[in-house]
Amino acid sequence: MILLNLPTADFIAEVERMVIEEGMGYMDSVIEWCSLKNIEIESMASVISNNSVIKAKIQLEAESLHFLPKSIKLSL
Repeated sequence: MILLNLPTADFIAEVERMVIEEGMGYMDSVIEWCSLKNIEIESMASVISNNSVIKAKIQLEAESLHFLPKSIKLSL
């Protein structure tokens, strides 16, 4: 396992770039990034959970793919 030396903002920016430019989903982008950097996916869990924006995008994607139950949304 390689120690993570990349700042969180750079990781998030690279994942966003992969989603936009390569048309990948957020989950696939995280998996691909970890694979390219030879980093275990589990080691990125704290980075993702500490960033509410990327966490929410992954959650929405997982809900749309029926990997997670849909969260309740209140209409205002």
